[in-house]
Amino acid sequence: MGKIKKMVYQGTNNPFLIDGKEYTYSEYAKAANVSYRCMMSRIGGKHMVTDNDLKPLDTSKIPKSWRNDTNYQISRFEHPSEKLMDQWLRRPL
Repeated sequence: MGKIKKMVYQGTNNPFLIDGKEYTYSEYAKAANVSYRCMMSRIGGKHMVTDNDLKPLDTSKIPKSWRNDTNYQISRFEHPSEKLMDQWLRRPL
């Protein structure tokens, strides 16, 4: 079986982690309140983890163009006849 990679934590701001002790990716993810894959991408190539690596996600910095907000005001149909055809074609036979 494979060996679980552990990295040394050097910091003082996290109440769940002790300075100088080794932890796994999943333990770091729980302490930072992010997913396992997010933590893997943050600290994947590092040998030591600091407080800057464990900051929680800040969703306010995500651009609006990347968000999955649906806009129901925009119609894909150009003419009223296309809207009427769509209504009739969606009905069950």
